[in-house]
Amino acid sequence: MMLEEEEDSSRENYYEAMVQKMEIYREQCVMEGKLLDAEEAQTKIEELKDQEYSERRSAILTQNDIEMNELHEQKKEHIREFERNWNEHEKNIDASS
Repeated sequence: MMLEEEEDSSRENYYEAMVQKMEIYREQCVMEGKLLDAEEAQTKIEELKDQEYSERRSAILTQNDIEMNELHEQKKEHIREFERNWNEHEKNIDASS
């Protein structure tokens, strides 16, 4: 789990750094009057933010799937345990009658 958090943090830092660089580049383009380049930089910034969102969303959904599967397995084990106990209980009742 710790390694996953480090990877997530690393990816977040990557996107954050890239967005910052593109923001600086965009501002320079505006100051130099290169408006088309500034517009392309803004488009790239939006793409980076969309990619970061998609990766975060995917990671959350994956983690949710893992947790749901674990809960499902726990539920199945509880049912099996209940059935074992019930069967044992029925055997004891039959043996005592």
